[in-house]
Amino acid sequence: MSYQLPTEPDDSIASRRLLGALISGVPLSGLVAIVYGAVYGTSHADSALLVIASVWCAAYGQAAFVISLAWYTRKGAYGEAMNARLLYGCSAFLFTLFVTVLDAPPSMYLVANGAAYLAALLFIGRRHGRMVVTLVLDAWPLLAIGLSGLWNARRLVVGLTFGTLASQAGGMIAPALGWMAGPWSAAMRIVSGFQTLGWQTIGTKLDIWVARAVRDKDAIRVGRSIRNSTVVGLAISVVGALVALAFAFFALETDRSIRELTILATAVALFALGNIALATVGRVLAFLGRDRARFVWEAARLLATLAVVLLGGPSFTLLGLAIVVMLSYLVHAALVRQAIREMIS
Repeated sequence: MSYQLPTEPDDSIASRRLLGALISGVPLSGLVAIVYGAVYGTSHADSALLVIASVWCAAYGQAAFVISLAWYTRKGAYGEAMNARLLYGCSAFLFTLFVTVLDAPPSMYLVANGAAYLAALLFIGRRHGRMVVTLVLDAWPLLAIGLSGLWNARRLVVGLTFGTLASQAGGMIAPALGWMAGPWSAAMRIVSGFQTLGWQTIGTKLDIWVARAVRDKDAIRVGRSIRNSTVVGLAISVVGALVALAFAFFALETDRSIRELTILATAVALFALGNIALATVGRVLAFLGRDRARFVWEAARLLATLAVVLLGGPSFTLLGLAIVVMLSYLVHAALVRQAIREMIS
C-alpha cells in the first residue's frame, strides 16, 4: 500500500486508502502472530500467548509505521518523515534498554520494538489528527477498502515477498561458507547498513521527487528524477562496497591464496554494489504502476537465487549470488527505462 499511495491523484482517496491499509493490518498481523505463536510458542522462556502478543505488537507496529510514512512521502514532508524515524530510533533504544535491565523473556524485545513503532505513530497522529478521527469513525468501511486494496495489489504483494526471500540468501548461506563465513558475515552487516541508508533515509527524499513527477503525469520530470536517483544510488553503493571490502578483509583470520581472496573480493564488491544501488531506487517500478513487470522480475530473481544456492559449493555460491544481484539491478534498470519511454511516447 505504501508503495502505491504516492501516485494517487486525490488526497481524500489517498488518505482513505492509507487508513484502510492501517485497519486491515490489524487482523493480518494478528494472523501472522497466531501462526508464529503456535509454531514457536512452546519454548521454556515464553508462553504461546506472550509470543503471539509480542509478534503482533512488532508486526503491526512496523507495518503501520511504514504505511503512515507514505503520507509524508506523498506530501513531500521529508523533514517530518525523518523526525518520525528519529523518534522511532530513540524509543527503540530506550525500550530495549529497559527490557534488558529487567532481564525480561526474549519475546519482550519484540514488544519493545513494536512499542517504539507505536511511539513514532503518536508523532504522526499528532500532526494528522483528523486522519485518526476518520480511522475511529469509519473502521469497517476502511477495513473493506484496505482488504480490497491488498487484493488489487496482489502481484506487488507477492512480488515483494519473493524479493524479500531472495534478499535473505546472503545472510542465510554464511554457516556453509567455511573460512569465508566470517569475512562474508562482516561484509553483509555493512551492506545491510548501507541498504537501510539508501532505502529509508536518502531513498525517502528520492521517492518524493519521483512520486511528485508521477502524480503530475510529467514524463520528462519522471525520467530526470529517476536518473538523479540512480546516480545517487550508485554513488552510495560504491562507498558501501569499499567499506564492505575493508571489513571483509579485516575479518580474515588466516592467510589465503590470491585466487581465494580474488573470489571473496569480487563477490563482496558485486553483491554490495547491486544490493545497495537497488535499495535506493527499488520502489520506482511500483510508482510507475508496473506491478506485473515487478512480479515477473522478483520471481525470476528468487528462482535464480535458489538455483545458485542449491547447485554449488561456497565459491560458486558467492560468485553466483553476486552475479544474480548485479543482473537483477541491470534488468530492473532496463524495465524502468522502458516504462519511461512508454510514458513519453
